Amino acid sequence: MPVGPEVLGHMFNVLGNTIDGTPNIKTKEKHAIHKKSPAFTSLSTKAELLETGIKVIDLLAPMLKGGKVGLFGGA
Repeated sequence: MPVGPEVLGHMFNVLGNTIDGTPNIKTKEKHAIHKKSPAFTSLSTKAELLETGIKVIDLLAPMLKGGKVGLFGGA
């Protein structure tokens, strides 16, 4: 998968090809989809908020990183 600031705002399939109608993106770095999990000692123990970028959700229903959340969408 392509990695870096060039991929922001684009949608990709599992092969790393764009599916949003733009030409494929050239990046300096690529990562495999399957990677080893981080070491247990490198994980954070403090509670961190997940910023969704949706102002109403971030303000009224803040969520913790690593938790389970279900959101309903639609018009």
